[in-house]
Amino acid sequence: MKKLTGIIQKIFLLIFLLLAAITCTIILQGRLFEKSMMEFRKQELKTLVSLALNSINDIRIDYANGKIEYDEALSIVQRRVSRLAYDEAMGKNYIFMSAYDGTMLVQPFQPELVGTNQLDLIDPDGVFIIRELIETARGGSGFFGYKYYTPEGGTMQDKLSYVYGLPEFNCYIGTGMYLSDIKSIVSRFTSLSAVILISLIFAVSLIGGFLLIPILEAVRYITAKYQYMSLNPANEDFFIDTSGYRENSDAGKLVYHFAEMTDALSASNRELKKTIEERNYLIKEIHHRVKNNLQTIISLLSLQINKTSDESVKKIILDSVNRIESMNLIHKKLYLNDRLSTVNLQTYIHELAVQIIKSFDETVHIKLSENIENIELDIDYTVHLGMIITEIVTNSIKYAVSQDNPEIKIVVKKSETGLTLKICDNGSGIPEEYLNGKESSLGIILIRNITRQLNGEIKITNTDGTCIEIKIPLKY
Repeated sequence: MKKLTGIIQKIFLLIFLLLAAITCTIILQGRLFEKSMMEFRKQELKTLVSLALNSINDIRIDYANGKIEYDEALSIVQRRVSRLAYDEAMGKNYIFMSAYDGTMLVQPFQPELVGTNQLDLIDPDGVFIIRELIETARGGSGFFGYKYYTPEGGTMQDKLSYVYGLPEFNCYIGTGMYLSDIKSIVSRFTSLSAVILISLIFAVSLIGGFLLIPILEAVRYITAKYQYMSLNPANEDFFIDTSGYRENSDAGKLVYHFAEMTDALSASNRELKKTIEERNYLIKEIHHRVKNNLQTIISLLSLQINKTSDESVKKIILDSVNRIESMNLIHKKLYLNDRLSTVNLQTYIHELAVQIIKSFDETVHIKLSENIENIELDIDYTVHLGMIITEIVTNSIKYAVSQDNPEIKIVVKKSETGLTLKICDNGSGIPEEYLNGKESSLGIILIRNITRQLNGEIKITNTDGTCIEIKIPLKY
């Protein structure tokens, strides 16, 4: 009897430890899932702000070069940003814009706030929203969370915003997303897990002495299935074989309850996968539409090249086509690949360089040497890096490569401190006035400005041709 009592105690101890392990797993998986969803949402925000920055980049460049006055430049930027509304999970959303002194510059869904000072705007937790956003933007860019009313319905929701500073205009732009859908999905996941745990506890209470062996077998079977489920979380369906158990027996009830719970978990997995697939489809559709729009612009510019006989105009248009192609190639890759937030630099830079070379006179055969590490880089960095590479390779083809055996070398390395890009040619070298900064072409200006925007360093040398080395710190 004592031996049987000891066995029962060990069984209960084993069951308790199993339930404790399940509880910890549920909590850990819930937190990991919520963290993953938050990181995905942050990348969406950065992508949207990056697209907004691209829409005003020409105005920023014109203003930096003195081609346009401050008031006119700021007015154009406001008009463009005010049109950047979009749809997301909680409804309609928008790109906002505010001055560093707190004056609201763009607020499409609350136009009465434009021109007013919102420094004292606080959320229910007492957070000064605009002041914190200004502080974040003054540091360059970043994320900030608070509570704010939704554009539709007017309910107060948790919101995460990403802002990017525009110091030349003493203001910032940004956008935010409401987090209620994330919390809803995590809550459903936790609730379902709690149902599983409660049902398991209920099943334990059915254990009786004369049913000990069948119940032990049932527990062993359930444990094996649970381990399989833990090792194969991507499976949509978990089959539980109940044919060996009588439905009304204690062991049978334990297995049947577990089968019902796994059926519910499978249904939840399918629903969650469907939600993720729908979101991925929408993101792919965004990249597809952007790609198509950029391709339309490229086609129009290409038609213009064929219609003009002015070679200088053709070169200007061709440069613009190559710049747009560098961005278009990114959206094309994101649309065709399963990865929605990163681009493989090795294939992207190779295709970009070949594309630029082919856009010039095909009678000039330029040797392209590459030493590019297999790196996955997020969209924001890749867009800027693509523009830099476009300008350097274009300048090398136009001015720097030698007439005999022309060659362009591209090296990309990643280290703990960041990314190093080095592009060299075997031409006669960059003009001295460009090297010392006294004069600059539009390409050199873009290279320097984008490098500065990424907090990078640039080094230009003229030994056996032009060699431009750029070091960029990476933040993840």
